[in-house]
Amino acid sequence: MIDWFSVVAATLWIAGLAFLLALVGFARASRDQSTRQVLARPDFRVATMLGLALFALGMGLSVGNWFERAGWFVVIALALWETRGAWRRRGTR
Repeated sequence: MIDWFSVVAATLWIAGLAFLLALVGFARASRDQSTRQVLARPDFRVATMLGLALFALGMGLSVGNWFERAGWFVVIALALWETRGAWRRRGTR
């Protein structure tokens, strides 16, 4: 029998990692600014932190021990906190 919970958890972390890799590839393709400058922009910070939160959610659902799960949920909380800050800075430029 297929463990659908594990399939969904693996899908989340793989999708988050693919999203992060796509962001880096898009930033590298920028001709007018360096990769570091593009990734430092607030709109890219929002997208990066959301990708990290998606990755951490998938990893948090994949682990078995409570302390590992708690660690991943701390990473999710920090990524969402940074997303909130970057979202606010995005409107002030």
